[in-house]
Amino acid sequence: MWLSKIQSRRKNAAAKNKQTAARKTKKKGKTNRNEQTDNTHTEDTDDVHCLCMQPWGNRFMIQCDVCGTWHHGSCVGVSEEDADAMPEYYCDMCST
Repeated sequence: MWLSKIQSRRKNAAAKNKQTAARKTKKKGKTNRNEQTDNTHTEDTDDVHCLCMQPWGNRFMIQCDVCGTWHHGSCVGVSEEDADAMPEYYCDMCST
């Protein structure tokens, strides 16, 4: 039973990740980087907080494929290049 719950969570998180990535890619294409500042956030990113309790802040973030929580790569020791090479990412809470 618990295995099916975990598999279901992973499946739902993967679908959510795909939607989020598509939305972020779409937004990146429409924004002018010269107009952005570290103090401005979009409506979607204001609610994204890392375990450090700081918002996105134009920093690289990675989402756990199980629970869906977002983390700054620097807070969890994952670079953007490392994340590109990972098929899935599990936060400390979900990997134990």
